Amino acid sequence: MDRMRYFLAFVYMFAYCESSVLNAILDYALESNRAELVKAGNTSAAIGDLEHDFEISLRFLNVSGDLTCMQGWVKDFSTLLRIGDVSCRLGEEGFVVSADLLLGKLQLGFKHCRLRVPPLAGSLSGQLSMTVRHHQIQARASLSLDKQRHCSPQLEALTLGGVEQVVIDSTDGLFNMII
Repeated sequence: MDRMRYFLAFVYMFAYCESSVLNAILDYALESNRAELVKAGNTSAAIGDLEHDFEISLRFLNVSGDLTCMQGWVKDFSTLLRIGDVSCRLGEEGFVVSADLLLGKLQLGFKHCRLRVPPLAGSLSGQLSMTVRHHQIQARASLSLDKQRHCSPQLEALTLGGVEQVVIDSTDGLFNMII
């Protein structure tokens, strides 16, 4: 965590520097945190449950159902990389730093999924995992100094976009066929 504080202090000091300096600082921070994540075994995180109702038209037949997935996870945070230039601007209460990132290996999954399509297949259950081969993460954080000159970082936005080539795997062959 101390490395992150140093990183934020450097960003604050070099806020008006060229993008190449900010890029080097972020690359250093990502590399140092990557080693710590792997050492501590913290390369994945839990994600919230998913509930989705759907309706599909298949020629003359309208089919509705729902998908419920629980005990989700996302990994591998140790593969986080910068893919664009870091930008920094002065905001209302401090500096705002933005960067385009990606996870070299973005995988997510759910230990328990249930797909219900009453007219066709009833209910199917199984595990579900996905590998996203192409994506982009836009991160935006703000840095502000309080009256005691303490730097306070806050993550303002984390957006996943540009998702392409999603490979889905399931433990149940029939579940795979429907997906």
